[in-house]
Amino acid sequence: MRSIILTLAVLVTSLQALQAQVATLHAVGSTGPRSQRLNMVFLSEGFTQAELNNGKFADSVDAVVDYLFSKEPWNRYRSYFNIFRIEIASNESGTDNPYAVPAYSRDTYFGSGFHPVIDRLLVISSQGSSRANTLLATHVPEYDIPIVLVNDETYGGSGGPIAVASLHSLSAQLVEHEVGHSFAKLADEYDFDTPGYPAIEYPNATAKTQRSQIRWKDWIEPETSLPTPEGPDFEFSEVVGLFEGANYRSRGWYRPHDNALMKWLGLPPGAVTREAFVLNFYNRVSPLEGHSPQGLTLSVTERTPLSFSVTVKVPSEGPPLDVIWKIDGYPVGSGLTFNIASQNVGFDGKHTIIAEVKDPTPWVRRDPTGLLTEKVTWNVTLDNQEVDPAINDTPDSLLVEVGEEINLVMDATGPVPGQVGFQWSKNGKPIANAKSSVLNIPAAKLSDGGAYAVQVTGGDYKATFSADVVVVDGQTQNVICGEGKAVTLTANVVGSVTGYQWFFGDDEIEPGTEGFSGMNTAKLAISTPTVGVHEGLYSIRLTTPAGTETYDTHRVSVFNKPPVWDEDTLLPEGRVGAVYGLDGLGYQVKTQALLGRPVASFSASGLPPGLKIDSKTGIISGRPTAHKAAKNGDVIAYLVTLTAVNGIGKVSITRNLLVQPLPAGTVGSFVAVVDRSGVEGLNKGLGGRVDLVTSANGAFSGKLVLGTTSSSFKGILNSSMGSSTLQGTAIIARSGKPAPPPLELSFSIQGGTQQIEGILIDSEDEQNFTGWRNPWSKTNKADAWKGYYTFHLNTLTPPVDGLEGKGFGSFTVGADGKVKLSGRTADGETFTSACHVGSGGELMIYSLQKGKPQGSVVGRFSINDHEDLIDANNTIVGDEDLLSWWKPASTDSKARVYASGLGIVPLGITGSRYNDPSLTDPSWVVFNIPAATSDAANAAITFWGASLNAAAFSPNADVIIQAKSKATVVPDSPETKLTLSINPKLGTLTGKFSLLDDELLRSVTYQGIITNNGGSMSGEGFFLLPDLPIPFVTASKNSPIQSGLVRLIP
Repeated sequence: MRSIILTLAVLVTSLQALQAQVATLHAVGSTGPRSQRLNMVFLSEGFTQAELNNGKFADSVDAVVDYLFSKEPWNRYRSYFNIFRIEIASNESGTDNPYAVPAYSRDTYFGSGFHPVIDRLLVISSQGSSRANTLLATHVPEYDIPIVLVNDETYGGSGGPIAVASLHSLSAQLVEHEVGHSFAKLADEYDFDTPGYPAIEYPNATAKTQRSQIRWKDWIEPETSLPTPEGPDFEFSEVVGLFEGANYRSRGWYRPHDNALMKWLGLPPGAVTREAFVLNFYNRVSPLEGHSPQGLTLSVTERTPLSFSVTVKVPSEGPPLDVIWKIDGYPVGSGLTFNIASQNVGFDGKHTIIAEVKDPTPWVRRDPTGLLTEKVTWNVTLDNQEVDPAINDTPDSLLVEVGEEINLVMDATGPVPGQVGFQWSKNGKPIANAKSSVLNIPAAKLSDGGAYAVQVTGGDYKATFSADVVVVDGQTQNVICGEGKAVTLTANVVGSVTGYQWFFGDDEIEPGTEGFSGMNTAKLAISTPTVGVHEGLYSIRLTTPAGTETYDTHRVSVFNKPPVWDEDTLLPEGRVGAVYGLDGLGYQVKTQALLGRPVASFSASGLPPGLKIDSKTGIISGRPTAHKAAKNGDVIAYLVTLTAVNGIGKVSITRNLLVQPLPAGTVGSFVAVVDRSGVEGLNKGLGGRVDLVTSANGAFSGKLVLGTTSSSFKGILNSSMGSSTLQGTAIIARSGKPAPPPLELSFSIQGGTQQIEGILIDSEDEQNFTGWRNPWSKTNKADAWKGYYTFHLNTLTPPVDGLEGKGFGSFTVGADGKVKLSGRTADGETFTSACHVGSGGELMIYSLQKGKPQGSVVGRFSINDHEDLIDANNTIVGDEDLLSWWKPASTDSKARVYASGLGIVPLGITGSRYNDPSLTDPSWVVFNIPAATSDAANAAITFWGASLNAAAFSPNADVIIQAKSKATVVPDSPETKLTLSINPKLGTLTGKFSLLDDELLRSVTYQGIITNNGGSMSGEGFFLLPDLPIPFVTASKNSPIQSGLVRLIP
């Protein structure tokens, strides 16, 4: 493409040659003023003046530009860009390349070269960066995307503040990728582990796994599984998901696309990366370019036409920008111009007219700061427009029952929606926050009846419109009264009632009817109620401004004799914790329905704790909290006396009520493991535990630990007749600013298996937990499991190259089933936990570990007794799906041991009962072998992993284990100064060795434990070895420390 040369010169002095160098600015392509465009500037590096003169740099720039603007999203927004190149000659052609054979160095203007440690990393020197910034500030101070093209065909580039790319055949693709870093702030989506990269969130890399918290959640279809399965390498797919591996980590970090630009050159960017580019375009330039009138304050004193317009950017491809016009916030038009008569703007007073410009591109779904939208606002003051609101309809009076909806509507409009003001009042007092055209009360109460009004305002207009609301309680009341004793029936109604009329049955009670008075008021009096005469249903007809309606309000019963019990009354069986009665509705005791013998009230004595009787209905309800037992433990019934009373007398009967206890195996102490959530979930990826106590009275209480937080809870168990399962639910309030939503904890306990399963739920997440009961007591001891155990933790899927070490630990099971456990993970951090062993040998670990932030070991495993009577044969078994370790990326600048984190590491656990061999035979040592009696070795210790293969000497050694398990090492290389100490009582081994490489002394400690794994005894653990420093990258005090495997075998 042709270039317009703008002659601008700068005199510079080379470090190696004193010569005048001229920088020239060339406009490669211009679409508008720099202040309203994205300015892309290419700078030449390693081009001699002759090469610049023959057009090599210009041709290279053209090739990159042609490629880049043929790709999404650049092609759509080419009209937004000005493109320039700055030509500055170097003394020599090329760049520094220590990897070439032979290596070469070049005298170039920006001091570029390939990084001495990272072979494809092509950078410019710090002085070169200063020179580039000076040139940019001089020639294109409005620059947005600076790119240095280096005259070397070796593959390489970098994405710092200034993108750098070589002239390799993939140069244009390199620029596209590196600009993703320097301009769009994107991460590499590489899924190979490389220590040292910060664990921070990017637009295209995250450690979050909860759908609602993933930055690109708007691009993930509901049916897409998370995490998302991968496809073949190099094949692009439109699917957006959560693909594991990103930001130089193979586990625990995720990318939005399986294969896309930030992982493989030449592939499309994918929806999420494309969106990031577009957002950054609009972060630097506005979609709005101009507006008319220029003045943003207008005063209009008479009716007149008004005209407004805007000038906006025009994308090279795709849909044009949208322009929406609004008056006082309400949309009224679209297009580049907006014409309106002043009187149609609104009432006299102040108004706003807004032009809202927005790019409607489907390429952006998440724009939290509104980058794709720009507004211009005119403030308009109107006077003498002579406009009043249009009154279209007024609110109607209402007659409603308690619980029904009250909906009052005032229909008044102005020139533009939202310009009419409303204020509702009740009984002359304004109602707070009732300022819309509708007043709605979803469920009416009696107190909501009254005289309502709404005041309508607009400009100088003000008027009030009224409506009456009458609320009535239409529920039928039972009235029990004695014969000959006056009674009054009262209508429960509030509001403007203009007429009352009482009815007895279907008959209107007319004035003068004997025995009645007040038949045309809210209160009906019955002077001498008589059995069989005045008994039945009474109704009232209400006349109101909203109309007339009749309600059945009272049912009257009259007594002149005492009640009579139904001898067939039997009290159904209950259970502690179960809602009493058929279908959980309680049980209604029965009296005979005889004329003149209604019951005024019921009572009961001797009811089981937790049950009560309703004095009006005779319904027994509640949950029993105790059962009754004989001395031999048999369940026996409660003796309950039931009493029915009216004004004439009372009668009683006695009945048995049997309450069953809670199911066997459901009362006691339980412990459960809470599975890990995502890092933004309920337990922040740390897991948790539940400790629960159930009581024989049907109550429960406990403690919930989620990550670093803990909460207490309590509640009532829910049992049911004929079932051996219990349920419980507790709502747990949580603290915070603002306070997070409450947490719901629900669980079920199986009496037969003595297992507990449950779930934790909040508004955005849920997490399961599983556990077991403590069945042990003084009469039921945990003898089958009792003893001391040792175990190894195997990282079955090592998350980072070099993590070869094994974690280990030990625990003791007491006769009471209680367990205290401790150990170390392969990075040297400790973990501790306490629980009880289950009836099937179940055990758990939940331990937070030190660190910033903290990690954890969490999960469950078990002891296998192999169904024999030899406790010494017990082994430890586990499943990698049930036990895991998480070491998050550290925020401590001094951290060295896997500071970038390890993600979630599945753990296999193996181990067994362990006893000091000398207790069986004093001549035995660890591994259950005879003590050495000569200099002949009877064991060997080996070391593997970390950076040990780079050491000059190996610490491996033969070992002579003598009486009392005293160890003497015979090292392969005495220079390592290897030591070894064995504790035969605990099965632990510790020691240290030294390595001298490149005149750097590295002192190393190791530790482990001995256990029996499938009949083969070995001592295994870890050592922590600092890497040798990398020149210009790390030093001996901050080089990474990795974990290797130590193994002691007979």
